[in-house]
Amino acid sequence: MEYSKELHEKLRRKSDREYPPSKLTNYQEVSVLLDEIERLQTFEKAVDEWSKRVDAKLDNVTVKSNQVIQLMEHYRSECDRLQKLHEWIPVSEMLPDNKQAVLVSCIYHGKRFTQKATHIARKTVLAEDFLSDEYDCSSVEEYDEENDTYWVREGWWEDSLEADTNWALTGEVTHWQPLPPPPTEETK
Repeated sequence: MEYSKELHEKLRRKSDREYPPSKLTNYQEVSVLLDEIERLQTFEKAVDEWSKRVDAKLDNVTVKSNQVIQLMEHYRSECDRLQKLHEWIPVSEMLPDNKQAVLVSCIYHGKRFTQKATHIARKTVLAEDFLSDEYDCSSVEEYDEENDTYWVREGWWEDSLEADTNWALTGEVTHWQPLPPPPTEETK
């Protein structure tokens, strides 16, 4: 049986009949017990309401923490991707695309240095389109008898801003990596 105000009043009336005011002690005990029951039920309802609000907030926290976890996983994978963009790639494992400007790490006379360069694949660039007339072409070009033309020798070349000034790298290129993107704003 669920306790209610009606039941409370019914029990009070019954206790009034069974325990007249002359037996006030018993009446007070019953009244105090009935009041305590009412107070506990009110408290129980408040706890239930509070529990529902806490559950709703915990559900919201769970949703938000899942969103945070997803964002963290996205940022972690993006950091990994960006880090791989700036890792040195051994030339023994992979070469860049033909004529792609990259950073290379070279060893020349026992010293390591870094510079901007490009790799030319065999028979992909005509010597006349790439080399200056002032260049001693015998060591950097390959003659194609069948087509009666000269090709730029396969290898690593300085990446020059001037179209016809290209120099073969004399050091041993061991690693390369893509160039970083240029700044988005002009520097003053």
